Amino acid sequence: MTYEERYEDQFLAQCQKALRAMLRHLLALMDQTSLDALIWLPRASHSRLLAIIRPAELMARRMLLVMACSLTLPPARPRILEKRSKSAAPTQKPLPGFKITEPWPSTTPYSQRKPFARPAPRIWAWDQDGFLIGAPPPQDPEPIPDGARLIARMKALESVIAEPERYARRMARWFIRPTSARRPWPLAIQLPRINKRGDWYDNITNAQHFAVCAIKRRPNVIPDTS
Repeated sequence: MTYEERYEDQFLAQCQKALRAMLRHLLALMDQTSLDALIWLPRASHSRLLAIIRPAELMARRMLLVMACSLTLPPARPRILEKRSKSAAPTQKPLPGFKITEPWPSTTPYSQRKPFARPAPRIWAWDQDGFLIGAPPPQDPEPIPDGARLIARMKALESVIAEPERYARRMARWFIRPTSARRPWPLAIQLPRINKRGDWYDNITNAQHFAVCAIKRRPNVIPDTS
């Protein structure tokens, strides 16, 4: 038994304790006792809140990864995609939830990347005056203010702290997907830049170490974190 396997339970308890402390710190910055009563956020407090939300999400993902590596789930059943009827365009973009994966850099060479689609109609026609006209573009959904996004991210983080087993099973299901449809490592290749003078730097680096050791214990899943 390795050092990481011996102290895994202690590490998970320490992570949950640190995440609860970070959530309490977020509420203290906003002079609130619960996220349910929070409706809007002042623009000046966004940077201070993001400085705590981002490290908390990093730590939560690594904690869930350690929990997911110890779970065994049956193989995923093939999904049967049902054809949905076309409905009206959404009036508002969906709020962000908790993401169990982190973005990876693109491995496609720049010369082989597909260009972005231009905002022009795909079907043109002649009108009665002899001019080319196209179908009207779809109506853009109403954008979400930044304050609502931060509140949604904080509520998603609160849900992870309350029910970590549910999100760990979600990450474990990510691992049993076909290898061709996923990458071997759900997190970023390297630990994102964080403030080394922050209060949570040691906890995040410790979580990164336990996550790398947990993923290396899985068969045929050895990330390159150099």
